[in-house]
Amino acid sequence: MYRQKMQCIQRKELDYLLIRFGENLKCPEKYYEDGKNQAKQIFRTLQRESRFSLKAFHIGGSFGKKTDVIEPDLDLVIIVRDCHPPLEDVLEEFEYILRWKEENLNIRYGDYKRSERSLSFHFRNGISVDLLPAANVEDHEVPTIFEKMRNNDKYAYFYSPSFVEQQIRFMKSQDSFTHSLVRLSKFWFKSLYLEESFRGGSAMMELIAVASVEKARQREDISLSASQTFMIVLNTVRNLRSTRLAFKNVDYDYQRNHQVWKRVPAVELISDNFENLFPDVVGKREILERDYFIIDPANPFQDYLEEKTESVIEKLQNFARITCTRLETIISGSGRYGNDIQGLFEPIPEGLLVSTEHGLRPPTNVLISYDVGCRRVYNKWKIWNEDVMNDRKARRVIKIIINKLLTVVHSTVKGDPANVSVSNVGKAVFNLIERSLSADIDDGFCVTQHRKYDVMLRVPYTIGGIGYAVCVITTSLNLKHLRDDIDSSLQRFGESLKCSDKFYEDGKQLAHKVFQTLHEKSKYTLASVHYGGSFGKKTDVIEPDLNLVILVNDCHPPLQNVIDHFHNILKLNEDSLQIRGDSFKKSGRCLKFSFRNGISVDLLPAPSVRDNEWAIVFMAMAKEEKFAYAYSASFVKDQISFMKSQDSFTHTLVRLSKFWFKSLYLGQRFRGGSAMMELIAVAAAERENELKTISLSRALTRVLSMAGNLDTLKLAFCHFDVDIANRYNTNGNDSENSSDLEDWEWRRVENDELDVKTFNWLWLIPRVIGKCEIFQRSRFIIDPACPFQDYLEDKSENVIRKFKEFAHTTQGRLARILSGNSRKGQGNFIQELFQSMPEDLTQENSLLLPNQYLLTCAEPCKSVYIKLKICNERVKENRKESQVVKVLKRYLITVIHSTVKGNKDVTTEDVETAVQNLIKNSFQNDMDDAPDENKHWHNDVSLRIPYVIKDEGYAVVFSMKWDYTAAIGLLIGRLLAAKLQ
Repeated sequence: MYRQKMQCIQRKELDYLLIRFGENLKCPEKYYEDGKNQAKQIFRTLQRESRFSLKAFHIGGSFGKKTDVIEPDLDLVIIVRDCHPPLEDVLEEFEYILRWKEENLNIRYGDYKRSERSLSFHFRNGISVDLLPAANVEDHEVPTIFEKMRNNDKYAYFYSPSFVEQQIRFMKSQDSFTHSLVRLSKFWFKSLYLEESFRGGSAMMELIAVASVEKARQREDISLSASQTFMIVLNTVRNLRSTRLAFKNVDYDYQRNHQVWKRVPAVELISDNFENLFPDVVGKREILERDYFIIDPANPFQDYLEEKTESVIEKLQNFARITCTRLETIISGSGRYGNDIQGLFEPIPEGLLVSTEHGLRPPTNVLISYDVGCRRVYNKWKIWNEDVMNDRKARRVIKIIINKLLTVVHSTVKGDPANVSVSNVGKAVFNLIERSLSADIDDGFCVTQHRKYDVMLRVPYTIGGIGYAVCVITTSLNLKHLRDDIDSSLQRFGESLKCSDKFYEDGKQLAHKVFQTLHEKSKYTLASVHYGGSFGKKTDVIEPDLNLVILVNDCHPPLQNVIDHFHNILKLNEDSLQIRGDSFKKSGRCLKFSFRNGISVDLLPAPSVRDNEWAIVFMAMAKEEKFAYAYSASFVKDQISFMKSQDSFTHTLVRLSKFWFKSLYLGQRFRGGSAMMELIAVAAAERENELKTISLSRALTRVLSMAGNLDTLKLAFCHFDVDIANRYNTNGNDSENSSDLEDWEWRRVENDELDVKTFNWLWLIPRVIGKCEIFQRSRFIIDPACPFQDYLEDKSENVIRKFKEFAHTTQGRLARILSGNSRKGQGNFIQELFQSMPEDLTQENSLLLPNQYLLTCAEPCKSVYIKLKICNERVKENRKESQVVKVLKRYLITVIHSTVKGNKDVTTEDVETAVQNLIKNSFQNDMDDAPDENKHWHNDVSLRIPYVIKDEGYAVVFSMKWDYTAAIGLLIGRLLAAKLQ
């Protein structure tokens, strides 16, 4: 008695779990909405462009019947007037239109497969579509059409989509309990591998589930139970060879506004009764003469068991028998399954024994990661290896694995959502792969980008409101390639950070015109012009400022008069030189302005120093800091030669390091930060080049490690194989040992040579380190060309502290990526690595954030230049507002370029997601989309950043406004509300 009572309790608990699991198997609402909207857009496009008259569209299949399991295909049935099957001309035209409009319709490029009845393709978000044109059949035409279908099997096949509404009505007439059982049955069917195609299997399971619920309701010995009803489903499949199943419409429920269907008793399903069953129940007499059949209620000519082989039916019956045993074990409370939904729906067969004997071709290596951060709701699988795409056996393995992954992940997560954890998912996935594949399996990896890997499968899931994904990668390579893959991605990304050739050429041409104009009209004698900064050193990142250094003869600092004189000349000639007239800004050392195409220029007049004058200049610089500052631009040739002497590996590392620096906001200006990162990267590359094999990821780790110890870092460089003292002869004569600057080799000065407690450093004064006081500092980074320039000299402790924190955070990210645990997946690790810091700008007191902003992420754009437009002069004058503009510009540049150039498979939707996340995190608020570009220009500031995807130019346009009236009103409202409370 006690045992019976316990079994009753366990069965009720299992019933609850099964019903809840069936409900949880519905695909997400976003999937529904996206699918419906995209289907509507497809229909409207075809209706507008097609020469055929399109009456309506219906979403059929499990998507339309709301019996979906996880991610169903979208069966888009389009009713065509005045057409009769076969509809090959209609399909051909539909494909032509969709190929023509695929960009607007978000269809994957070239992803079309046409059969004699349908056109298959995928939307870019991953939704799979079967588009079926169908002949329009009016009610009065049904008898004629049925007669055609009865006489010719091909008509029965081609007219089937025309009855889509009837199929949908049949399933919608069922109650919620039946729908849950239908989902459970279809989910179980998904977990099986039958070794051959079972066309219509999903629809067949729907009908078996409906009939099983009806049968369970007729039994008086038990109350309606999910477990017992599912047992009836399984027993029906166990006895599939004797199953004779058909439905008929018996009534109309006016209260619920739908037809009532009942299963036809088996005694009536005989050939002698055909006349009473035709055409509403069975379309042909020969169907009733078969031993077993399952008839579609909407299409009486469709028998889902008609073409199934004996071997596949036998396997299906055997698998149902296995699951029956599992279910009985769970109900009894004994055995290894307990109340485990995962155990009940464990894929069958457990081991695929993947070999050529079973018509399959297995992978040799499998990489698994089960805790990848994921915000998407769509499954994804991607084949990179052409051999796999062309190998039917290999493709079958991929389909089997993705099906099994879906069942295991969702039975684990949705079977017990209250107690499930990420580790539970990982354990289930590992068990599945170990039992299914005879391959080397490694965890903690998710390499989704490099072409050496064959296939990537991604199954998203949610636990506690947080999105994750299981990523499985199949490959024939060893895991030792992981670092190589990351290095290759970093190499490509570093190279992609170079500014465009057009930017270089335009910058040089415009700068040359500026120098020519000054040379002709200036009262000063100009010795030469040089491109300084990252533009001249070729260490540029995206769009560098153009540092234009003009060496002036017979001039000594300060050069304020020279700057004023240059300003007057350029102001008079701004139209011919294409200079923006409102962009001029003077400082103590340079003249800033912008060309009309957006290129920013720092024009620095500098004294031209002859070789016999260097000793005097060094003495002046050592004596007074103002001379060290004023003469620094005179070293431009040495600065350029230092960087040009480095190899391509170092240049790539420099770009990556500078790009990382661009992603930071330290609360205040960090003068010389870009040049400082160049020197840190050169020092890291020097250590890396001493090793047998070089690695960008390892060198970047060293860069971040040095940055993380910035408070104690001492860094200086000297000439490698020629005594640096001979570079400048104190007697004023050229050194006999001096050589071409660009051929010089440099090395980092060793730490023991920089130890102030010894006298090893005396030889460094003043050619390597300008003066003794620098050695007394706890940290310094000395410019190799200008030994008096210490890039850490004026940096506050607070800035150093923030810089160190950001470096440690990024070092942790890189370590996680190198271990294969990238939160965004290995294909997006660039975006994760260079994520802007700090993420939340609302806590920064040095910034006054706007309270209104707009965003457009995929505006068509042909320009390569970043465009910043300030419509409100107050923004230029308000330091906190102007600082926000600078910070947001850097943040947007880094997130857009890390997204676009860090992932070959990127889409405009990825850019939009990345930018929206950036703004949301930075402002702690959601964005408004701007449907019209012109709306941006009503705001105080607008910023336009171009990018290219698949040779198509786009731009992110972000605009912001500081509305103090609205802000004050909101504050007053809050204060009044607080007072009333």
